[in-house]
Amino acid sequence: MESVAIRLSAGYKLVKLVNGAYSVHSLAHGETFHPVIGPVAEAEALYVHQLQLCERLKHHAGKFVVWDVGLGAAANALTVLRAIRGLPGAIRLISFDHTIAALEFALQHAAELGYFGGYEMHLQQLMNGRQIAFTNGSQTVEWELHLTDFPSLLAQPEARNLPKPHAILFDAFSPAKNPTMWTLPLFANLYRLLDPRRPCALPT
Repeated sequence: MESVAIRLSAGYKLVKLVNGAYSVHSLAHGETFHPVIGPVAEAEALYVHQLQLCERLKHHAGKFVVWDVGLGAAANALTVLRAIRGLPGAIRLISFDHTIAALEFALQHAAELGYFGGYEMHLQQLMNGRQIAFTNGSQTVEWELHLTDFPSLLAQPEARNLPKPHAILFDAFSPAKNPTMWTLPLFANLYRLLDPRRPCALPT
Protein backbone atom coordinates (compact mmCIF):
# COMPACT_ATOMS: atom_id res chain seq x y z
CA MET A 1 0.00 0.00 0.00
CA GLU A 2 1.07 3.58 -0.53
CA SER A 3 0.69 6.80 1.40
CA VAL A 4 0.10 10.32 0.12
CA ALA A 5 1.76 11.47 -3.09
CA ILE A 6 4.49 14.00 -2.43
CA ARG A 7 5.41 15.21 -5.93
CA LEU A 8 3.59 15.31 -9.23
CA SER A 9 5.00 15.82 -12.72
CA ALA A 10 4.59 14.71 -16.35
CA GLY A 11 2.03 11.99 -15.78
CA TYR A 12 3.75 10.47 -12.74
CA LYS A 13 3.87 11.11 -9.04
CA LEU A 14 6.30 10.12 -6.34
CA VAL A 15 4.68 8.24 -3.47
CA LYS A 16 5.90 7.10 -0.09
CA LEU A 17 4.97 3.51 0.72
CA VAL A 18 3.88 2.39 4.16
CA ASN A 19 7.31 0.88 4.86
CA GLY A 20 8.98 4.24 4.18
CA ALA A 21 10.35 3.43 0.71
CA TYR A 22 9.52 5.70 -2.23
CA SER A 23 8.17 4.61 -5.59
CA VAL A 24 6.70 6.00 -8.80
CA HIS A 25 2.99 6.04 -9.58
CA SER A 26 1.67 6.23 -13.15
CA LEU A 27 -1.35 8.51 -13.39
CA ALA A 28 -2.31 7.18 -16.81
CA HIS A 29 -2.43 3.55 -15.63
CA GLY A 30 -3.48 4.25 -12.07
CA GLU A 31 -0.80 1.90 -10.77
CA THR A 32 2.27 2.21 -8.58
CA PHE A 33 5.53 0.54 -9.49
CA HIS A 34 6.54 -2.03 -6.81
CA PRO A 35 3.67 -0.95 -4.52
CA VAL A 36 4.04 -3.27 -1.52
CA ILE A 37 7.67 -3.46 -0.37
CA GLY A 38 9.30 -0.93 -2.69
CA PRO A 39 11.47 -1.08 -5.80
CA VAL A 40 14.68 -2.62 -4.48
CA ALA A 41 13.17 -5.16 -2.10
CA GLU A 42 10.72 -6.38 -4.72
CA ALA A 43 13.36 -6.65 -7.46
CA GLU A 44 15.70 -8.55 -5.13
CA ALA A 45 13.03 -11.02 -4.08
CA LEU A 46 11.34 -11.50 -7.43
CA TYR A 47 14.27 -11.42 -9.83
CA VAL A 48 17.66 -11.68 -8.12
CA HIS A 49 16.79 -14.42 -5.61
CA GLN A 50 14.03 -16.25 -7.46
CA LEU A 51 16.11 -16.49 -10.63
CA GLN A 52 19.20 -17.46 -8.57
CA LEU A 53 21.17 -15.04 -10.70
CA CYS A 54 24.30 -14.99 -8.57
CA GLU A 55 24.52 -18.76 -8.44
CA ARG A 56 23.92 -19.09 -12.18
CA LEU A 57 26.51 -16.48 -13.08
CA LYS A 58 29.18 -18.19 -11.01
CA HIS A 59 28.95 -21.19 -13.32
CA HIS A 60 28.22 -19.42 -16.59
CA ALA A 61 30.67 -19.04 -19.47
CA GLY A 62 30.17 -16.37 -22.12
CA LYS A 63 27.65 -13.56 -22.15
CA PHE A 64 24.66 -13.89 -19.89
CA VAL A 65 21.65 -12.31 -21.60
CA VAL A 66 18.88 -10.70 -19.56
CA TRP A 67 15.70 -9.30 -21.08
CA ASP A 68 14.24 -6.47 -19.01
CA VAL A 69 10.63 -6.29 -20.22
CA GLY A 70 9.18 -3.09 -18.85
CA LEU A 71 12.18 -0.84 -18.09
CA GLY A 72 9.87 1.59 -16.29
CA ALA A 73 11.91 3.53 -13.76
CA ALA A 74 14.85 1.07 -14.08
CA ALA A 75 14.61 -0.36 -10.55
CA ASN A 76 14.66 -3.99 -11.71
CA ALA A 77 17.63 -3.61 -14.04
CA LEU A 78 19.70 -1.58 -11.57
CA THR A 79 18.97 -3.92 -8.66
CA VAL A 80 20.13 -6.84 -10.77
CA LEU A 81 23.29 -5.04 -11.87
CA ARG A 82 24.13 -4.06 -8.32
CA ALA A 83 23.51 -7.55 -6.95
CA ILE A 84 25.81 -9.29 -9.41
CA ARG A 85 28.55 -6.71 -9.85
CA GLY A 86 31.00 -8.64 -7.69
CA LEU A 87 30.89 -11.65 -10.01
CA PRO A 88 33.24 -11.72 -13.02
CA GLY A 89 31.67 -12.16 -16.41
CA ALA A 90 29.87 -10.45 -19.25
CA ILE A 91 26.26 -9.30 -19.11
CA ARG A 92 24.07 -8.27 -22.02
CA LEU A 93 21.02 -6.43 -20.74
CA ILE A 94 18.21 -5.68 -23.18
CA SER A 95 15.46 -3.39 -21.93
CA PHE A 96 12.09 -2.91 -23.60
CA ASP A 97 9.52 -0.19 -23.04
CA HIS A 98 7.29 2.06 -25.12
CA THR A 99 8.46 5.21 -23.31
CA ILE A 100 11.28 6.59 -21.18
CA ALA A 101 8.99 9.07 -19.44
CA ALA A 102 8.91 7.10 -16.18
CA LEU A 103 12.70 6.83 -16.14
CA GLU A 104 13.10 10.54 -16.83
CA PHE A 105 10.75 11.31 -13.94
CA ALA A 106 12.51 8.86 -11.63
CA LEU A 107 15.91 10.35 -12.35
CA GLN A 108 14.58 13.72 -11.24
CA HIS A 109 13.81 12.09 -7.88
CA ALA A 110 16.84 9.81 -7.65
CA ALA A 111 17.67 10.91 -4.10
CA GLU A 112 14.29 9.88 -2.73
CA LEU A 113 14.10 6.63 -4.70
CA GLY A 114 17.56 5.63 -3.57
CA TYR A 115 18.49 2.96 -6.10
CA PHE A 116 20.28 4.98 -8.79
CA GLY A 117 23.58 5.51 -7.00
CA GLY A 118 26.45 5.38 -9.49
CA TYR A 119 24.34 4.55 -12.53
CA GLU A 120 22.81 7.95 -13.34
CA MET A 121 25.31 8.75 -16.08
CA HIS A 122 24.87 5.34 -17.69
CA LEU A 123 21.11 5.80 -17.81
CA GLN A 124 21.40 9.23 -19.35
CA GLN A 125 23.66 7.77 -22.03
CA LEU A 126 21.26 4.88 -22.56
CA MET A 127 18.32 7.24 -23.04
CA ASN A 128 20.32 9.37 -25.46
CA GLY A 129 22.00 6.66 -27.51
CA ARG A 130 19.91 3.52 -26.84
CA GLN A 131 23.07 1.42 -26.43
CA ILE A 132 26.00 1.63 -24.00
CA ALA A 133 28.87 -0.48 -22.69
CA PHE A 134 30.58 -0.06 -19.33
CA THR A 135 32.34 -1.87 -16.51
CA ASN A 136 30.18 -2.88 -13.57
CA GLY A 137 32.47 -3.98 -10.79
CA SER A 138 34.01 -7.23 -12.02
CA GLN A 139 31.78 -7.38 -15.09
CA THR A 140 31.48 -5.94 -18.54
CA VAL A 141 27.97 -4.79 -19.39
CA GLU A 142 26.34 -4.17 -22.74
CA TRP A 143 22.97 -2.48 -22.26
CA GLU A 144 20.56 -1.63 -25.02
CA LEU A 145 17.12 -0.08 -25.00
CA HIS A 146 14.31 -0.85 -27.43
CA LEU A 147 11.57 1.77 -27.41
CA THR A 148 8.77 -0.19 -28.99
CA ASP A 149 5.43 -1.87 -28.51
CA PHE A 150 6.60 -5.20 -27.10
CA PRO A 151 3.71 -7.41 -28.32
CA SER A 152 4.07 -6.00 -31.85
CA LEU A 153 7.83 -6.48 -31.77
CA LEU A 154 7.54 -10.16 -30.86
CA ALA A 155 5.17 -10.76 -33.76
CA GLN A 156 7.63 -9.38 -36.33
CA PRO A 157 10.12 -11.64 -38.17
CA GLU A 158 13.08 -9.47 -37.13
CA ALA A 159 12.46 -10.41 -33.49
CA ARG A 160 14.34 -13.62 -34.30
CA ASN A 161 17.51 -11.51 -34.45
CA LEU A 162 17.30 -10.54 -30.79
CA PRO A 163 19.85 -12.26 -28.53
CA LYS A 164 18.34 -15.32 -26.86
CA PRO A 165 17.78 -14.65 -23.14
CA HIS A 166 18.96 -16.70 -20.19
CA ALA A 167 16.55 -14.83 -17.89
CA ILE A 168 13.59 -12.48 -18.38
CA LEU A 169 12.48 -9.80 -15.95
CA PHE A 170 8.82 -9.43 -16.90
CA ASP A 171 7.30 -6.35 -15.28
CA ALA A 172 4.31 -5.07 -17.19
CA PHE A 173 1.37 -3.24 -15.67
CA SER A 174 -1.47 -5.50 -14.52
CA PRO A 175 -3.76 -7.33 -16.99
CA ALA A 176 -6.54 -4.93 -16.02
CA LYS A 177 -4.48 -1.90 -17.05
CA ASN A 178 -2.28 -3.35 -19.80
CA PRO A 179 -4.09 -6.42 -21.21
CA THR A 180 -2.02 -6.70 -24.41
CA MET A 181 1.01 -7.74 -22.34
CA TRP A 182 -0.80 -10.75 -20.85
CA THR A 183 -2.16 -12.65 -23.85
CA LEU A 184 -1.51 -16.19 -24.99
CA PRO A 185 -0.15 -15.00 -28.38
CA LEU A 186 2.42 -12.79 -26.64
CA PHE A 187 3.77 -15.60 -24.48
CA ALA A 188 3.66 -18.04 -27.40
CA ASN A 189 5.69 -15.61 -29.51
CA LEU A 190 8.09 -15.09 -26.64
CA TYR A 191 8.52 -18.82 -26.16
CA ARG A 192 9.35 -19.27 -29.85
CA LEU A 193 12.23 -16.82 -29.49
CA LEU A 194 13.96 -18.83 -26.77
CA ASP A 195 16.90 -21.13 -27.38
CA PRO A 196 15.59 -24.69 -26.89
CA ARG A 197 19.09 -25.86 -25.98
CA ARG A 198 19.27 -23.91 -22.73
CA PRO A 199 16.95 -22.98 -19.86
CA CYS A 200 15.34 -19.59 -19.46
CA ALA A 201 13.14 -18.49 -16.54
CA LEU A 202 10.56 -15.69 -16.49
CA PRO A 203 9.25 -14.54 -13.09
CA THR A 204 6.66 -11.79 -12.81
